[in-house]
Amino acid sequence: MERIALTVVVISVPMFGHTFFMKKYGIAIIISVISLCVVICCVALLLSANHYQLKYKTEIKAYSATYNVDPALVASIISTESNFNENAVSKAGACGLGQILPSTATWIAQQLNMQDYDIFDPKTNIEFTCFYLSYLSKRFLTAEEVVAAYNAGENKVREWRGTSAEFQPQTITYPETKTYLNKVTTAYKYYSKKF
Repeated sequence: MERIALTVVVISVPMFGHTFFMKKYGIAIIISVISLCVVICCVALLLSANHYQLKYKTEIKAYSATYNVDPALVASIISTESNFNENAVSKAGACGLGQILPSTATWIAQQLNMQDYDIFDPKTNIEFTCFYLSYLSKRFLTAEEVVAAYNAGENKVREWRGTSAEFQPQTITYPETKTYLNKVTTAYKYYSKKF
């Protein structure tokens, strides 16, 4: 999340010759500066409150329960992947809310015995996202590993983990995956309060 810092600047006015000016305009200037600070703070709060949206909460809760995954994690993934844009398509061809690659969608559909599906359909995409997170959760020990695998793939996470008993995020060699993990972690702090 971006943080907005406010800096208050104090202007000192020499005392000699400016007494009349400060008496007449000093209070108005101080009130104007305080008002401006209040407006800036309100805008910053509105921007941070609207940074995360939450669509399809009912579907996320239902499919999260079906596949035994944390709904806040699902919402965090979807927010980071597509900002809840069901028509999103990445440069790599990943589609929909959870940005699922067509090849992954085909594999998931086979696992679920689905013949026809629309990866852009929000319910289908949320179900596929939950299924895939559940699948990854059975193969990795921590949420960090699951999130990294969702972004970079299972084999990369195994490579980064190596022979270590515990996954270390600093072993991630893809800058995109490091950034992705940080974004999902930050989003999770928000969405964990919504579920």
